Amino acid sequence: MTNEAATAALRLLKGETRRLLDEQFVVAQFAWVEGHLGLLCTLRSILGNDLDKVIILAVIGQQVLRGLVPADESSVALIEIDGNGLARDTRLLTNIESIATATGIPRESVRRKVGELVSAGWIERLETGGLMICPPAIAALQPATDHTGAFLDRLVAGYVAMMVAGGRIAVGPAVEWE
Repeated sequence: MTNEAATAALRLLKGETRRLLDEQFVVAQFAWVEGHLGLLCTLRSILGNDLDKVIILAVIGQQVLRGLVPADESSVALIEIDGNGLARDTRLLTNIESIATATGIPRESVRRKVGELVSAGWIERLETGGLMICPPAIAALQPATDHTGAFLDRLVAGYVAMMVAGGRIAVGPAVEWE
């Protein structure tokens, strides 16, 4: 798909989710909550019933992803992923204090849970204080990643079907992605 086609698709779909929630709240909200509820339950189970650890890992991961995702189509990613699926650039890493501030989880709780995640080999604490996700976490979280992919497939398909049924978009022949 070209940048022009992607930009056109973004323009076409901007605001559609909000309209779906306004016009078909029950169906749209059910699909959204159902997928997230399943994901949260999966993550809770993987992380020993500790949703704070889910949040902490999410903050660490999102901070790294901010460097991987270009701010817009004219910019480039700030860092690259290594062969293990990990970012090894330390410029964008977060730390315990930043996690506590961003999440509202007490600093001491973040420190303790980070220590548990370090002991489990899920994250690495660098000399700078920066935190990085390690390969064992990626492997252990694979069921959640799989759940997310399936959830997003169902959600997007369902939302697009509602948009087609509502006459908001038309579907033509299948398009092959580049």
